[in-house]
This record gives sequence, C-alpha cells and structure tokens, in this order.
Amino acid sequence: MITLSALPLGLLITAPLAEYVFDPMLDYNGAWTGTAGRLIGVGPGRSIGLMFVIAGIFNALTLVAGAAYPRIWHVEDELPSAANAR
Repeated sequence: MITLSALPLGLLITAPLAEYVFDPMLDYNGAWTGTAGRLIGVGPGRSIGLMFVIAGIFNALTLVAGAAYPRIWHVEDELPSAANAR
C-alpha cells in the first residue's frame, strides 16, 4: 500500500526532473558530458536513460541490503501465520 501511494508522486517528479535537471546536464556541452555522458551518451532523451540507470543502482543496493539482513531470510518463521490467528 505504501508503494502504491508513492507512485503518483514519483510520476509527478520524473518528467520535470528529467527535462529541467538531467537534460541540461547531458546536453552536448553539458556538465556531465565527460562522466555520465560517457556511460549513456549525450543529447536529447538521455536523461531518461540516466534515470533508469540510477533506479537500477538503487534497486541493486536495496537487494544487497535486504540479502545482508538475516531476519528477512527467516521472516516466514518469525511471523505468525494468518491461518492460525482464528
């Protein structure tokens, strides 16, 4: 439920962030031409590609953090079953 409630906020933030922040940075003479521009290229539309790369990095970090937390591995054993709650 928390994830679904944050979805509209993410959709409202994505387009302005891509157009007004990342697009000028990844323009042909932008500030990130030599760094992130080498990874994904420069020019129109590359800001969305950079946002996909950033989202993928955050997803991978979340996966690693979750895998390193031992209680997540055994969550089914610790939480009571809903069938036994009656």
